[in-house]
Amino acid sequence: MKGIEGRNLPRVDVCLAAQFIILRGRSTERVEGRPAVRLKDRVGAVLDGSVLDVSANGAYLACDPPPLLSRLMLRFRLECYGTITGVARVIWQRKEDEVLTNPRTLRPRGVGVLFEHIPLAARIAIQDMAARQHLRLAPRAAAG
Repeated sequence: MKGIEGRNLPRVDVCLAAQFIILRGRSTERVEGRPAVRLKDRVGAVLDGSVLDVSANGAYLACDPPPLLSRLMLRFRLECYGTITGVARVIWQRKEDEVLTNPRTLRPRGVGVLFEHIPLAARIAIQDMAARQHLRLAPRAAAG
């Protein structure tokens, strides 16, 4: 995600066990090129997965991808804060694992979510942790 000034927002690379529950709401999925339809059969389904990266605004969840625009109740534990419980909306998905050749890595299937609601203190803790990690990794500016 990019900020107002076009810079990348800091995020934290993590691997945290998490649980997601599909909530009632607008869930859509295109089937064989037909218009999007509401999916009611997955409401209340519990998905297990992992949070692979998190920022103050959202996260990437490695899991069996729920439909786009699904609302999820998610719960994961962040060491600097404790258990975070919130609501998020699926905004993009990767339906299959993706293998990168340089460097050789695997991006697992899953979804990108935008937080609709998590506690403000949790957002602040995530942002502080991400900023510290971002500052450690950022190259030092040349003195001029």
